[in-house]
Amino acid sequence: MSTTVAAIATGVEAAADLPPNSDDELVKMKEYVSRAILLLQMELNHEQKFLGHDTSDVAADDEAAEPEVHKICAIRISNAVDVTAVEAVLGYTFKNKALLKEALTHTSFRATHQLVDAEFTFKDLEFLGDKAISNAVTRHHLLRNRSKSSSLTRLHSLNVDNEKLARAALAHRLHRFLRHEVPSFQRDVDDFAEEIAGYPLHSNGQVCTPKLLSDIVESLIGAVSIDCNDDLEQVWQVFQRLADPLISPETMAAIGEQPMTEFNELNHRMRVKAKIITKQSAKSWTVKVYLAGETIGSATYGRSKDVAMNRAVKSSLDTIKDKIAGQHPSAKLPTQVWRKK
Repeated sequence: MSTTVAAIATGVEAAADLPPNSDDELVKMKEYVSRAILLLQMELNHEQKFLGHDTSDVAADDEAAEPEVHKICAIRISNAVDVTAVEAVLGYTFKNKALLKEALTHTSFRATHQLVDAEFTFKDLEFLGDKAISNAVTRHHLLRNRSKSSSLTRLHSLNVDNEKLARAALAHRLHRFLRHEVPSFQRDVDDFAEEIAGYPLHSNGQVCTPKLLSDIVESLIGAVSIDCNDDLEQVWQVFQRLADPLISPETMAAIGEQPMTEFNELNHRMRVKAKIITKQSAKSWTVKVYLAGETIGSATYGRSKDVAMNRAVKSSLDTIKDKIAGQHPSAKLPTQVWRKK
């Protein structure tokens, strides 16, 4: 039984290396224990064969069966979607549980495990969810903020963009339930969590958002939409629960304009025009903003040119605002920049 003992020991050792209360701990333990049970069954079959019993209907060769063990364990563990737990997060009970499972089965998992195509796949539900969220949020803001119609477009955008949806997924740790084969996903989620810590409400494009994280929310809402026969109020209730707190006109003012939008407006209003230079190296993007030959903002970022651009532009806007407020007297900026057209 040495193989079985080794499998159990490996499982305990792997779990011990995980952080306390890690979500992966139970999954890892189940995986290795399941593997150990299957190996034990194979060894028992082998012993029965040695004693002269007929075992022709079972796999008796450990070496030949080992790859199949890994395959069986992976499928058993990965297919175990905790429907009850997800429904508790959503505050919604599915009539069609299969829809919920498909909403949490990424295309990469389906391809790797050669699953039969379902009526609605992750991509289908993501597409439907995107539209359902947009409609529900539009209706909500239109009814509550009709007197502020000029700001509705911006308000809508902040509440449905990838960053907001990814924040919702992270807040409820929905990534725990996603069945996928994307090796970098957990690292991307961890990086996102670390970056948004500096932006309590919204970063305005200054963090790199894992699209797959936001896709989870869209896929789940798509599944809810189908399950409730497109009941917009029901869709809104589930989304509101996930996205709470929603960005309001008051919090939107605290977030401010998107850096590039504000920068372009400034260029339009002032008599001078700033220049943006981007440079790509092997591992990062560097963006610098020049005005009157002087660098007034810069940023370097490794994973996204757009994020580097937004950070550099935000830096330049801060420099200009500090100069206006008299807090940055060393900035060599032409006097015309402060004079409106």
